[in-house]
Amino acid sequence: MPADIYARWSRAMGDDVIFISGTDDHGVGIEMEADKLGWTYSQVVTHYRDMYRENFRSLGIEFDLFDGTDTPEHEIVSHEFFHKIYEQ
Repeated sequence: MPADIYARWSRAMGDDVIFISGTDDHGVGIEMEADKLGWTYSQVVTHYRDMYRENFRSLGIEFDLFDGTDTPEHEIVSHEFFHKIYEQ
């Protein structure tokens, strides 16, 4: 919520804002949940990412990009973002 409020306020002030968030798709907790449910690692990641996305949407929180750390797009966007900062 604080990040959403800040992004909205910044936009209202005329700032160019890109609101990005997502899920951390790596860790022992995911492995344990997959074992407990009899699901694959990917099924658990997808289930929770979709659940979070829907929860945010129901609260009226909209991201320019909401993704997970296991997607190829995450790697591309992360690299572009940090390279742009580094170059400046």
